[in-house]
Amino acid sequence: MSAYRGGGNIYRFMGEPIAVSLFRSTDGRHWQPADPAHADVFQGGVSEAEFEFAPDGGLLAVGRNEAGDERYGYGSVVCEAPPGAPASWSCQGDPRKYDSPLMFTHAGEVYLVGRRTANEDGSYDRGFGWGGLRSIINQLAYISTAKRCSLFHVVRSPLRVAFVMDLPSRGDTCFPARVDSDDPDAVVLYNYSSDITGPDVAWSVGQRQPTYIYRHVLRFRSPTDVVETGSTLDGDVPVSITPPPRG
Repeated sequence: MSAYRGGGNIYRFMGEPIAVSLFRSTDGRHWQPADPAHADVFQGGVSEAEFEFAPDGGLLAVGRNEAGDERYGYGSVVCEAPPGAPASWSCQGDPRKYDSPLMFTHAGEVYLVGRRTANEDGSYDRGFGWGGLRSIINQLAYISTAKRCSLFHVVRSPLRVAFVMDLPSRGDTCFPARVDSDDPDAVVLYNYSSDITGPDVAWSVGQRQPTYIYRHVLRFRSPTDVVETGSTLDGDVPVSITPPPRG
């Protein structure tokens, strides 16, 4: 389990650090640090942090670096840890911010679902000002732009997050959850969104309007199959999505 403390510092714009910790449990009730020598796996601007274990036992993680720090800037961090040492994180910065991240493994590959800013390159950091002023500018730009709930591929060599496709989503959206599927080629996701047939409004506008729960079925095809919907990642991860009913 990942957890963080100091989240209130995100919106104080004072640069006070936030700490991310990693815990383990044998019963889901009693928890202890995954590595007692490294209770905190990250200190800086990261709050929400999601992780997944790769098939070889190595850990991959993505953290929401909204508060920013001197090492990694603003946006997110993408991290990895070797097999047997899940608390030994090695990270690099990413200017995009993947809010409410969900990670899962499918067919030996690690994927991420998170909120994406639908601007020219998805960057959260607008690159203006410094310190608290830069944080405020980033926040104002963020709430005034459109959002998507998107699927990404976490690539290990070199370590990076690669965009795959947007789920049907807009406005106020993206707090995904995954459920098991009997179809080995399918991943079932649930997510909330403003009306996907409605106007493509800014995130702050969508927060003041109704939202709905949508069920998405993602089907992963072999690279030789035709992709019905969406885009591919480096030509190697074809995905199609079943249009969701509103309910």
